Amino acid sequence: MAFEVLIRQQIARLLDPSIECAHKVYKELRDIVNKIDLPELNRYQKLKYKISDVMECVLDKCLTPTTDMILNLVEIENAHINTNHPDFVGSADTLLNLFQGE
Repeated sequence: MAFEVLIRQQIARLLDPSIECAHKVYKELRDIVNKIDLPELNRYQKLKYKISDVMECVLDKCLTPTTDMILNLVEIENAHINTNHPDFVGSADTLLNLFQGE
């Protein structure tokens, strides 16, 4: 039981850095969109601004679902901690195998 509490705390600690990472990726993509400079579009400034606006709107629409997905993934990981997996050192099967191997 104590192990599960510790694991849940560690999983919860992943939430803030993950959301921060998503925001940094979002910011970097916006910076890339703003730095796009195609010589063909320099003649059509309105088109260039409209393309930039559309791309920024797409990024804006994707940020909320991305952060929601990160929240859901953390909740899913917290909901199911498999301590019965054979690779888990604390599982009963592993302990039996250790003593039967001798």
